[in-house]
Amino acid sequence: MQKQEQKKITKPFLNVVETSEYLGLKRSTIYSYTSKKGIPFYKIRRVILFKVTELDEFIEKHRIKSSAEIEQEALRHFISEKV
Repeated sequence: MQKQEQKKITKPFLNVVETSEYLGLKRSTIYSYTSKKGIPFYKIRRVILFKVTELDEFIEKHRIKSSAEIEQEALRHFISEKV
């Protein structure tokens, strides 16, 4: 969902269509992630569900650090090695 379209999620679980919209990914990508067990999900018979809090954690785990953050970490590591 784009920022203007984003709605506050009030239910704890989303289906594939809702998850696709929530993450801004195609449904085929969501199915691909589930078949590779790359994303946490629940399956009740043929229904696939995703817990919103786990989707948020999934997003956070895939965060790419900025150049400034990498430089700061390198500097901290360099300083700690000198001491």
